[in-house]
Amino acid sequence: MKLRVRRQEEINLNLTSLIDVVLLLLIFFMVSTTFTQSSALNIELPEATQSQTKDQTNTLEIGIDAKGFFYLEGRPLQSSDKVVLKRELAKLIAAGAQSKVTILGDQNAPHHAVVSAMDVAGQLGITQLRILAKIG
Repeated sequence: MKLRVRRQEEINLNLTSLIDVVLLLLIFFMVSTTFTQSSALNIELPEATQSQTKDQTNTLEIGIDAKGFFYLEGRPLQSSDKVVLKRELAKLIAAGAQSKVTILGDQNAPHHAVVSAMDVAGQLGITQLRILAKIG
């Protein structure tokens, strides 16, 4: 009697559905993940919906117009260079020992001018910085 040798069938694993599930999980986790970005600056931003009292004691004002020119305590500086701003601000700090700076920026002021004013204040050791907004 001749017995037939049974050939074993090859076992194939279909990975298509497994790959689909893994990709769906990857997409789910990418979409549902939130990223937080912490800032090293402690900036006190005012609410623009209600009026606030203006604290003028021991506060320096840096104004920035629409063209990016700096004003220190209401008087224009010689140029819009941040080196000039730093020099003039350092003189005022040495004379009166102010510890707060308020930035009054025009709504059309260039972003780099506002960042430069904040940078100069930080370089001079100013720890309290306010940016005022127009109410209304």
